[in-house]
Amino acid sequence: MSNLVMLESLNLAGCEQLTKLPGGIIRNSNLMHLRNDQCRTLEGLPLPSGFGQWKKLETLSLLIVGDKHSGIAELEDLNLLTGELRIECWSNKNDLTTESKHKEQEKAKQLDFVMVSWSSCPCDDPTSIETFLEVLVPPENLEILEIDGFMGSKFPSWMMKSMELWLPNIVSLSLSNIHNCSCLPPFGNFPYLQSLQLT
Repeated sequence: MSNLVMLESLNLAGCEQLTKLPGGIIRNSNLMHLRNDQCRTLEGLPLPSGFGQWKKLETLSLLIVGDKHSGIAELEDLNLLTGELRIECWSNKNDLTTESKHKEQEKAKQLDFVMVSWSSCPCDDPTSIETFLEVLVPPENLEILEIDGFMGSKFPSWMMKSMELWLPNIVSLSLSNIHNCSCLPPFGNFPYLQSLQLT
């Protein structure tokens, strides 16, 4: 598969026994669509180092970030991403000091649905989790944002101060399993908000 240099679409949905991505897949520079969110055994493995070189990538269904997984900074040059992206945070510590400079990295993306989840992550340093979400600014055209399992006590500044300016097109917002948060973002100024879920 690594020799299929013209490969544009790779759909791994239903590959329940797949435990790793093909070696050398990073050379597939023409890859445009990667579905990797329904492989239970694969979900514990990172995307290959250097996947940010897939400059033509438009679809990426799942990104797992953490100490032993992919780095969020790899998204910086993937400016063609569209549709949905689920980000699962298994650990954050290695991402923070080196990637805080990428705060605006998501602004150019055409994603309309982003989910950030800590549901599979063991209890981590709440401060590092807060910093991670602080630097992960979604694209301004985002319509649906879901945050699940955030263990920090405060949401990032881009949520607490004029969130409607960062996300003017938001129609659905879900904040679940946020038991440590002491203060919620202001929700009253979203012109198109249709659905709000807090648990």
